Amino acid sequence: MHMPATKDFPGLRDAWLYHLTAAHSDNTVAAYRRDLNGVADCLAARCETPLAHLTIDRLTADVLRLAFADFAATRAKATVARAWSAWNSFFAHLLISDTVSGNPMGAVPRPGKTAPHPKPFRGEDTVSRLLTFLVHHGRSGHTVWRELDLLVITLALFVGARSAEMRAACLGDITGPAGARSIILRGKGDKIRVVALHPVVDLVLDLYLNSRREIFQREPVLNEALLLTLKGTPVTVHQLRYLVEQCYLQAGIADRVQPGACVHAMRHQFGTSLAAGGAEAHVIKSAMGHSDLETSQHYVETTGAQTRTAVLALPDGALLEQLLKEAA
Repeated sequence: MHMPATKDFPGLRDAWLYHLTAAHSDNTVAAYRRDLNGVADCLAARCETPLAHLTIDRLTADVLRLAFADFAATRAKATVARAWSAWNSFFAHLLISDTVSGNPMGAVPRPGKTAPHPKPFRGEDTVSRLLTFLVHHGRSGHTVWRELDLLVITLALFVGARSAEMRAACLGDITGPAGARSIILRGKGDKIRVVALHPVVDLVLDLYLNSRREIFQREPVLNEALLLTLKGTPVTVHQLRYLVEQCYLQAGIADRVQPGACVHAMRHQFGTSLAAGGAEAHVIKSAMGHSDLETSQHYVETTGAQTRTAVLALPDGALLEQLLKEAA
């Protein structure tokens, strides 16, 4: 699509958004429009020009800095950062199409991301209470698959897997011999990491796979989803969340889960436990997938053993192993 000859902001904005429709959903394009318009209102006020008459040549680095400061005054950092990205993409497109001679966004401060505050469980005995409940009692209900419950909980607690990572995993992502297995997880932005399975997770995995064979009367297939419902369909995000919430509720620890955390509470517990065990920051980043693959890659040879050692040293692993032996 050719860019219009006009240099007015509304026309260039609409042309760019139209260009985006080929590769993005309607909701994404609408979000870009909101981010552009929010700052554009501030630009128009700064330029003392109606938005309909705002031209791209008026949008200098100085004016953009002031407008973004106005925009940021009443908005969260995440909102401002998202708007900054939208405007940066917009100007990058204009630069490629020779509509502008440079991208002024490099001179506009971009808000730094605020790291989310970890939200592990409250209470020192919360994990042990949860594990004891799952092994000795388990959830009630005729549609409950206890081995699946236990696998979900242990993958989150002892592997630090996100909900999406567990749901995306297939049986072929479990690698290595029994007793020394690892799991391949695909995180945000399709980033891949390999995390060693604590021996007790290995044991829980075998319990789940054996029960899966009995339920479906066949051998598991490597390209099948790791987590299945009793109907043989992949577990959905809502089903996984409900499973975890009910485990918390019936184990009597729901009041120990911090607001805004559900499955992620166990991932935060995993990271907190690694730190409490003395794992260094880069080992925790590698285990939890906080850094991209390229950044983490050079740690593989030097910290692969450290990561496995840190995972094996997780507290409560010995407790769950003992509980399973007693239950058997």
